[in-house]
Amino acid sequence: SEAARRLEELKSRLGDLLAVSGINRSSQGDQSVFYMLQGEVAAAGRRYDEAIESFESGARLGARFTEGDMAYAYQRKGDSDRARADVNRALQLGPKSGLAYNALSAYYNMTGEYERALAAAKDSLRMSPGNLYGRKNRAESLDPPCAVGR
Repeated sequence: SEAARRLEELKSRLGDLLAVSGINRSSQGDQSVFYMLQGEVAAAGRRYDEAIESFESGARLGARFTEGDMAYAYQRKGDSDRARADVNRALQLGPKSGLAYNALSAYYNMTGEYERALAAAKDSLRMSPGNLYGRKNRAESLDPPCAVGR
């Protein structure tokens, strides 16, 4: 029922509150990881504003390469300009980073530029051969109808 669903949602949020209160007493590195994970959970739940806020909190605490995560959330939210700006920033910060090229590949897949997505995915995998997201983006660019969320 609706009441049961809302109760579970409230319990979940209480758990988040307790986790945040504990994380506030931990190291800055632990806090940044917490916010990045929180952002990933929010993005998976399609709560993109919440995801962006968490990624930004993680970045303020020293998390690296948050731009790719933020680009994904902005693109899903419908803000392609901001998504591209974050991808560009990721490439500036890590021009030899597989994560940066993975963000570029994801961006191109979401905008329907599959040949460019494939090239960026290949670059990502060349730099980070074990990157599962790079493999996912390569697969999406090779077979666009299988792409998640389209």
